[in-house]
Amino acid sequence: MTYDFAPDVLVYLQRERAWLSTVIVSFGFSGIVFVTFFVFRLAGQVAGPINKLHKRLKELSQGNFYQPHLRIRDNDEFQDLVQSFNYFQESLKIQTYQELKLLEDTILNIKNPKAKVVIERLAQKKREQINDFSSISEKSLDSRHVS
Repeated sequence: MTYDFAPDVLVYLQRERAWLSTVIVSFGFSGIVFVTFFVFRLAGQVAGPINKLHKRLKELSQGNFYQPHLRIRDNDEFQDLVQSFNYFQESLKIQTYQELKLLEDTILNIKNPKAKVVIERLAQKKREQINDFSSISEKSLDSRHVS
């Protein structure tokens, strides 16, 4: 009935429907892009500190104690975990340093040449582990008890 009185209305309604469909599809696509970006950004913020910590733990497990302290964003949820890791790493350095000093003292008192060579190799391995030990002062050695 409307077509009889105003044939242009049907064409106008079809254009409006096409325009509205385009707008809805555009908003939907934009929403998907936005959500995808947000999810990847959030995943990166969560996975970034975990990946750093994982890498450092691998290096530490291979005896690489002379790494600088691990740092992440101050307001990160993993800050307590990273601080515990840094304390753990520092404690391992101190313990290794104390073991090295004990080995060096033991080398002086050994008379068996074969045993002396074995202990010297062990002491050399400890020296390699704490290659850059200048960050640990004698004060920190006294202030922490590592057993």
